[in-house]
Amino acid sequence: MPRTLTIPFLALLLALTGLTTGCDHFVDPSCGCTPPPLPTFTATQLTQTSTWWLQEIRTSTQTVKGNDIKDRFSLSFQTDGSYTQTLLSDETHYQGTWMLMGTRNSTLHTVDHKGDTQEYTLQGANPEVLYYSRLDKNGQATNYTFTAKQ
Repeated sequence: MPRTLTIPFLALLLALTGLTTGCDHFVDPSCGCTPPPLPTFTATQLTQTSTWWLQEIRTSTQTVKGNDIKDRFSLSFQTDGSYTQTLLSDETHYQGTWMLMGTRNSTLHTVDHKGDTQEYTLQGANPEVLYYSRLDKNGQATNYTFTAKQ
């Protein structure tokens, strides 16, 4: 392997090793180290991408990706607090409202077209990827991963 590729590869390997062996406040909060601060979210992070496509649903027992997701949908968040959910199978559109709430604006509160409310915990948002989760009826986390429409 040429030296120019070896150094970045080793740096990446060391960084990944540090991630897996360092203090992980999500796994062990009593590790004695100071975890990095949790992110604060803004409405702009949701509206910066015109459409978010659902790419993965992960639970403790299963991961479903892409076209294998039953009732797969996309989301478009507007700056006026409205959103559109579109079923990808038949392009059916549903309108609702949304807002960020709670500590760090990490709670995505939605009201769907039927008037039902849902709350999701934002995990991350950047121009390419949106992550959020919620607890199912058994108290287990369900994680949703969206990517920006290409």
